[in-house]
Amino acid sequence: MSAEHRPGGAARKSTPVGLIGVTLSEPDDGFDRPPMVRPPRGRRFATYAAALLLPVSIAVVAHRVSEPEGLDAAESLRPVASADASDPASPMTTRTAVAMPRRAFARGAFGHSNAVRIRIVLPNDSIGLPIEFSGDAEGMQAQWIAFDGMGNEAVVPWPASRKMRVPSRPGAFWLVLSRGAVADTVADLALLVEHPMPNAMATGINGYHFGRWPRAADGAVPRGFIGVTERIRDFPLSPHLRLSDFVVHDQQRGFPKYLHVSEALLDKIELTVAEVAQMRGRSPSSVVLNVASGFRSPAHNNALSGTAQDSRHMYGDAADIAIDANEDGRLTEIDARLVASAAEAVERKYPDLVGGIGLYITTEGAGWPYVHIDVRGNRSRWRSATKRGGRVDWLPTNATFDSVSAADAASAPGTVAAPARP
Repeated sequence: MSAEHRPGGAARKSTPVGLIGVTLSEPDDGFDRPPMVRPPRGRRFATYAAALLLPVSIAVVAHRVSEPEGLDAAESLRPVASADASDPASPMTTRTAVAMPRRAFARGAFGHSNAVRIRIVLPNDSIGLPIEFSGDAEGMQAQWIAFDGMGNEAVVPWPASRKMRVPSRPGAFWLVLSRGAVADTVADLALLVEHPMPNAMATGINGYHFGRWPRAADGAVPRGFIGVTERIRDFPLSPHLRLSDFVVHDQQRGFPKYLHVSEALLDKIELTVAEVAQMRGRSPSSVVLNVASGFRSPAHNNALSGTAQDSRHMYGDAADIAIDANEDGRLTEIDARLVASAAEAVERKYPDLVGGIGLYITTEGAGWPYVHIDVRGNRSRWRSATKRGGRVDWLPTNATFDSVSAADAASAPGTVAAPARP
């Protein structure tokens, strides 16, 4: 297999950050270059979901088919706090004698990092819901509520097996639980239903061009792709990652975009961030993550100079990232080495996340040194030359990036200044 490369060019323009209304600029050269530093995303997925107050307010009425659906319904409603009918002071006690049982997520429900609060599925799949009730669940109902502006699914009894069929159409959903007059939106677990690939010979979806995957590649061609609209493009996949981090930066303008991403990759990146935070004695929330490249379609991958023809980016299980790991306000070689070392530690702790780690110390392409991380299923290590077009050095199977010398830290070449931390 060949190594991953990026095309030449300077760092991409900074992108304003927010959960709603973020505009991604499309540079003239067709390559989207990542922001130097992104504000820390220190709160849990639930905090991000809470920032989308409009769709959360659907919880009380969205399961009534006579009401408007999706975000349109929420725009005319005041946010409603979840009521605890077991609390004597709760107004719900005067409306219904049926209390909602307390719920919790099952252990390990969100990956090793406990940060991947999404499920990526195909239409009509059956998935296990990682929700446990501490009380009687008799009379409980469940419904998938769309937060992409499309239609909601039908209300169904809560399955005793905790396995539930996902919506029959692609889209983005939250789960709403209800009993009696009380409803509970499970806003810290999102469901992303992919668009299935039409057939084995298809080269795109709904007019969006992918190209053809290499026949000899060892990766499985994705069976489906997340449709990313302007409404949901900045929806968080985990505390440090959002959908727009994985959008293909090609010349196809407008929305929707289509991408594929592995939940295991999100888990590995979040664990790497946590390792970096531990190195410097800080909380993961203080770490600013920069994503240079996420998903690439075969057509876009082949259009980039020097890229591997079997790039893991085409299978949604790879990303190129950078972190100011030593907190000196710059993104340098020493930072890339520290990030690579953190990824090594993750693989030792969690062998099921084994994959490739590539160290890129050139500032060509992304604009700063970065690390390729993937979850291909077998161990691979390499590093790039210091200049664009230079060769890639493949390392022995047992090689690691664990050691970073003081001399390296003092003389790391090709530094790029990063804005001060907000």
